[in-house]
Formats: sequence, structure tokens, C-alpha cells
Amino acid sequence: EPSSRPNDLRGFPAGRSKFGNVTFSVNGKLQLASRFQKSAEQFPERVEVMKADKEFKQLHILHGTSYSAKEGASIAELVLHYRDGSQTGLSVRYGLHVRDWTFHGSPQGDWAFGKTDPPPLKPGSEVAWTGSNPFTTPKGEKIRVYKSTFKNPHPEKAVASIEYVSAMTDCSPFLLGLSLE
Repeated sequence: EPSSRPNDLRGFPAGRSKFGNVTFSVNGKLQLASRFQKSAEQFPERVEVMKADKEFKQLHILHGTSYSAKEGASIAELVLHYRDGSQTGLSVRYGLHVRDWTFHGSPQGDWAFGKTDPPPLKPGSEVAWTGSNPFTTPKGEKIRVYKSTFKNPHPEKAVASIEYVSAMTDCSPFLLGLSLE
């Protein structure tokens, strides 16, 4: 019975690994709430993901989402809280940075909309890993994780912390790793 088969990232490499020439430390999955998945403990709407207290030019995230949204829709935001009290949001957009983690066919394909050749992801975003699990394999599906790079609009300012915030769409965005450069 499909519901008894785990739909998770069991095959994803934990620990320190390189994805798209960026090293990440992966120690679990942080999944945000969506319009349909709301649980303060299991699926928070916002989470502080890093206390940085440093300057950096760009940040890289290893991430994905379950379910789909309209092409270009904001599904999450990385909020940079600067030491001077100001903040800025970096929008994670469906179809530009990430697509549904389950797919048929090639990793670039997007089965949710029946497209075999969706528009390309925004430069700086790519499929970083593909695999399968006990839930997707019998259905002929695979799973994928993305790597996206965002420029810090104020690299001269020290960032005190970074928050990961859901846009509360149908998508349930998840974060596996974050790396500063």
C-alpha cells in the first residue's frame, strides 16, 4: 500500500558534501508550513536558520519543495537581519529557483504541469541531486534537490542572522543546507 511507503530523503547524503561546487553540511531537513501543512512544531512558518554575524557576498542554499505553484510565485523568503537593525528579503521563487521535488522523466522536467520542457531555472539555480525513495519508485517517479545562489544586496554590512520564512502557498519549502561566501 503506497501510504505505508516512506516519502522522504533517505538516500540523500548527510554530513559534508559538495553540490554544484559548494560545500554544505547537511544534518537534517527543515520544512516550512504551507497553506495545507500547518503545525508549529513540525512545519513552522518561520525559523532562524543561522546566526551569522559576518559580512558575505552571497549565500547558497540546498533546498526543495513539495507541491507546485504558479511559475515565478514566491514560495519562501530568506530574511537577512543586518547588525545595524535593517533587514532585506531574498525571495525563493517557484520555477526560477526550485520545482516540486517529485518528477517523472528528466530532472529538469516538471510533471506537475504536464510540461516535458519547462522554462529553464534562473542562472545560479540548478538540480543538485536526484534520487528516489520507497514511495516514488513504484510510481516511476524520482525526487530532486536544488542548489540556488543569492547575492547579498548589502555585502558591506554584517549579517547578524538569517531567517527562512514560508509564503504560505500550496508549496511546502524545505532547506537542507546553507553556505555563505
